[in-house]
Amino acid sequence: MGNSWKSYWSSTDTRVFEKLIQRYKSKKGYAKLLKAIPEIEGDYKTLEVGAGKAWLSRILRARGCHTMAIDIEPSVAETSKHFVDSYVVGDMFHLPFEDNSFDLVLSCGLIEHFTLSEVNLIIKEMARVGKSVAAWYPTCGLEWKAMWFLRNLFGGNVVTHTFKYSTSEICDIFSSVGLSSLRSKTTSFAGIFRYLCVHGVR
Repeated sequence: MGNSWKSYWSSTDTRVFEKLIQRYKSKKGYAKLLKAIPEIEGDYKTLEVGAGKAWLSRILRARGCHTMAIDIEPSVAETSKHFVDSYVVGDMFHLPFEDNSFDLVLSCGLIEHFTLSEVNLIIKEMARVGKSVAAWYPTCGLEWKAMWFLRNLFGGNVVTHTFKYSTSEICDIFSSVGLSSLRSKTTSFAGIFRYLCVHGVR
């Protein structure tokens, strides 16, 4: 998986199709996604897990939050570290932080690439270090399958193995690790692509 992620992040910087996707997401998509959770600003401490280019953290930083990001791929951390307060190279299954270190721990476009048992471990770690947790993931419907097909056709995104999870499956995991006051919301941008968001607090 490590080589796949490295190739993926390389492709988002070099392929025209990928650049267009990333540009759209950065300008409109991620700001819309954040509307799925209560407005967060000020001195909140946030951690973005599997952050990649840390688009959510960039928006939160602009709102005055203290932002930290973590990803296993060193190259994307190096190119994105200037856009957050701190960027750590590390393993999301063993987050190198103490319990309750953050007000909000979030991930986007991450959990759909892992099995349900692995998602349980990821959310458990996120809940350990955060007072609240939010996870966004695509519906993996036909529109997303078409997008991934095109991205691969044009030599872009090489990460093709994805799982489709229902809101109830993810909510059950949130509850099992002690997260309550659960909210779920589907956000659509470009009128086509849909993300599901589950947000819970301890």
